[in-house]
Amino acid sequence: MAGAGYYYGLYTANKFNLSSVMHMATREQLCDAGVQATLRPSLMIETFEGEWEKAWFTCRFEDWARKTHKLYDPQWHAPAHAKLALEVRSVHPNTLVVGMDQYAAEVSVTGSDTWQYVVLVPADFKNAGTAMPQWTESKELRLGARETLRSKNNGKEQAVTLGADWQGETPKFRNLRWVTE
Repeated sequence: MAGAGYYYGLYTANKFNLSSVMHMATREQLCDAGVQATLRPSLMIETFEGEWEKAWFTCRFEDWARKTHKLYDPQWHAPAHAKLALEVRSVHPNTLVVGMDQYAAEVSVTGSDTWQYVVLVPADFKNAGTAMPQWTESKELRLGARETLRSKNNGKEQAVTLGADWQGETPKFRNLRWVTE
């Protein structure tokens, strides 16, 4: 069967999920029923193993760049004084753009068969005019090769383009996480 999904992306499928009407229960009803929360906050945001792309999305299916709203979930909120870390591997030298809401940071990827460890702080993330003050309230995280950021300063729109066209194969990622050391 063929269809059109989010952002009119065409797809074919041979498996389907059947769903039903959602029923909601209040916190009090759950407590009265003896339900206990087991999900805890995690420093590990994404391992990039298995079907990780189900929690990420794109509007451009021809590109490897992906976005996620996982940071908006309390499970993956940044702890106080945390740094954002990930490992990336690209055979060719490139510039990776890591975006967060209206801010982004450029990361020079050296190009080799070994994993490169990257650590970022809020001040590494800039928009067209200022640096990100802190991680709080972050909603969207992006990984890509190029991004144009826009902001208004004194009524004038400013734009800055980060990154460049990606050279070579799609990069590999692992262990996107908060570090508190």
